[in-house]
Amino acid sequence: MTVALVSRSEVRPDGSSRRGGSVGAIDPGADTGVGRAIGRRRAPEGGRYALERHTRTLTGSRRRSRRLFFAYGPRKSPPGIDREMIVVGDDVLTPAGR
Repeated sequence: MTVALVSRSEVRPDGSSRRGGSVGAIDPGADTGVGRAIGRRRAPEGGRYALERHTRTLTGSRRRSRRLFFAYGPRKSPPGIDREMIVVGDDVLTPAGR
């Protein structure tokens, strides 16, 4: 069985955000002789975000808030902090096209 998960988050300079994603699975049917595939897409959801010190607060369309701690990424030349790269858990976020 193969399972794939795609998650996409987009944040804009005006403080708005949008996220969505999809998941799918394929069972080639090696044991049963019948292959199956399923998929589900999560509708895009909009909201707002704010950065303050090392906390990113996400507020969804239903006014539910979620706070995530983050760190800025490193910049090698010259050594320092790259404020266009943040690390939240296992995710590295950078501007599109970078």
